[in-house]
Amino acid sequence: MANLGYTVKGQPIQQLILDLKVKEEQFKLEVNALAPKLHEFVSKYINERKVRPSGDGDGNLERQLAPDYFDLGATFGWLMGNISKLEQTAPYWNALDSGSKVPPGNQNKPVPSGIFSPGQPNPNPESFRQGQWKAGQSSDGKKFSFIAKKPIIGINYIDEMYVELNRLVAEMQQRLTK
Repeated sequence: MANLGYTVKGQPIQQLILDLKVKEEQFKLEVNALAPKLHEFVSKYINERKVRPSGDGDGNLERQLAPDYFDLGATFGWLMGNISKLEQTAPYWNALDSGSKVPPGNQNKPVPSGIFSPGQPNPNPESFRQGQWKAGQSSDGKKFSFIAKKPIIGINYIDEMYVELNRLVAEMQQRLTK
């Protein structure tokens, strides 16, 4: 998890609060209201650029990026993308953001045997791009390996989140200084 501070024109957040002449509680509400907007943006961004559908349960990247709020008095805000949580529940988060330089699975880290669920070993054109790779075996005991033919193309959602956050903060500053 990264600790990210935000400054405007070299001023710490406490000075920004004074400069904007708003009460701290109102400022906290404004800052915390940015989180769902950013989360909605990144969820839509990822969904529009997915190649394969998401799996069920906790592996869904968009749900794992939901903001975690904190308020420790003078330090408050929210975090998105707890890396240790993402590593466990959506281990593909980095490959989806940055892409992979080589196809997934190689001599040092082979792809485990498994199945596409739902799916078939030799799918017909109607079921193309359906399913998600699951390690293990099917209900009838079959399991397969797949050969990755091309690397994962990154969608740069983290950079886009940063750009959108800057836009949202600028809007908030304009609103508060009127």
